[in-house]
Formats: sequence, structure tokens, C-alpha cells
Amino acid sequence: MNQYLPLKSWAETSAPYPVPFGYLDSLGSILLGDDELLLASHYYPIVVRLDGDRAQVMALIDSQFLTRPLLGTDGRWLGAFMPTALRCFPFRLAGNSSENHLEALEVARLKPSRPDDRRIPLVDLEGRPSTEISAVHNALKRVEEGQARMTNYVDQLLIAQLLVPLTSTANSKRADQYYTIESTRHSQSTNRALEAMARHTFGAVELKSVMLFSQRHLKSELRPQVATAADVAVAAPDADQQFAHLFNAAAPWLDTSELYSSDWAPNASA
Repeated sequence: MNQYLPLKSWAETSAPYPVPFGYLDSLGSILLGDDELLLASHYYPIVVRLDGDRAQVMALIDSQFLTRPLLGTDGRWLGAFMPTALRCFPFRLAGNSSENHLEALEVARLKPSRPDDRRIPLVDLEGRPSTEISAVHNALKRVEEGQARMTNYVDQLLIAQLLVPLTSTANSKRADQYYTIESTRHSQSTNRALEAMARHTFGAVELKSVMLFSQRHLKSELRPQVATAADVAVAAPDADQQFAHLFNAAAPWLDTSELYSSDWAPNASA
């Protein structure tokens, strides 16, 4: 796992870019923009990573997940399409709303670069973010905007109970943090359910399709185990417990009204 620090506090006036591809396995996965899904699915397994209430659509790039390597034995890049966020590494967005590109970016703490490694300047002669840094920032913002649009797509897949975790093995212990589509659940989706999903956003249907298509790049032992009918027909949860969970999750967005008082909340543990 790479450590990141604010670019503004970077002690040097330049940064290595692009970096050697030896960092692929330490990244594990890379964010995708919504305009990259179709092309990326031809080269990478497309998955969803769930972190609390945040969902991210990712491409897996760690060799432990892939059916074929992205790098040759000489370190040469063998992949074809390279996602924007990977092309922008070692930079990533810092998660703030700063308009200053030096404050809006973070840089990975990497091993010392070699004297002949290419570097880019952080600032121009007037102390403003360099042209290269501004280009990296703008590219990563487009990915972030695409991720925001895909949040609704993932919600639709979660509602339809189509997402299941990858299967962890001794050689891939991090696999179960990633989710994909299980083929049995997909095949049991009714036409009416798919039509309802498409009415809300066809992007959810597209995401489901590219995730299934891209599983050919995922090692077979990591793919979800085929569910039986008993696995799919999960017993309905207790209604009170289900409402309590929903209430607590939605509380930040609920408004007090004559029908609802914020002074009362169901007890999820009751």
C-alpha cells in the first residue's frame, strides 16, 4: 500500500512522472471514469469496491488477480488501454475542494528515483502550478466526476442484490473487498426488473454487462462461486430491523415534518 502526502508539502520542485510500472501490484486497483468502462473491460476485470457508504468502480491491475500479466519479464508494459488514473500515477486527488492544483493533489511516497528518470516541474517560473500538474489535475477531476455519476449505477445493482464479493484464496487475501456480478443472480433477473433498472438509469445495465464481460480477465478461482437456488432465495429480514437500519443510514438526509420527528429514532438493536 502506497503512502500519499500533500503535493504542496513536497520538498522538491519536481516529481517523477511517469513512474516505473513496478508499482502496479502495490496499487491493486485503479479508479475508472464512466467513459472508460467499455474499453477497460477488454483488458481488466471491472469490479466495485465498497467502503462504508462509498462505492468505487475499479479496474483490477494487481497480477494476483489477472489471467495474464500486464508487464513483461523486462518490466515492459504489455497492456493496451491504460486508464486515466493509472496514467496520472503517482498523483491522486486529495479529496478537498481547493481550486489550487497543488493543494488539490497528493503524491505517492515512492522509492528514490534514478537520475535518468523523467520528472515534471510542480510550478512554473511565477510559482503557479505547472502546465503538467494542471493537466494531471484536470484528468483526475474527470475521473472523479465519472465516479460520482456511477454511484447511482452501483446503488441499482445493490438494490437488485446482484453484487457479491470475489472469492479470497491463500494467494489473494484482499480479493473479498471487491465485488462483481454473480452469473446465477444475473440470469435470474427478470425482464421486468431490468426494465425498471433501465428506467432509472441505463448506466446500471451497462455497468452490470461490462462487469460480467470483464470476468474473463479474472483468475477463475477468484470468481464468485455459482449460487444455488437456496443461496439466492435469502429469507426476508425482520421488518423492524430492516426499517431501523434504513432509518439510521438515511438520517442525515431526512427532514423533520409533521409525520416525522428527529427526536425519535428506531432502535436497531432492539
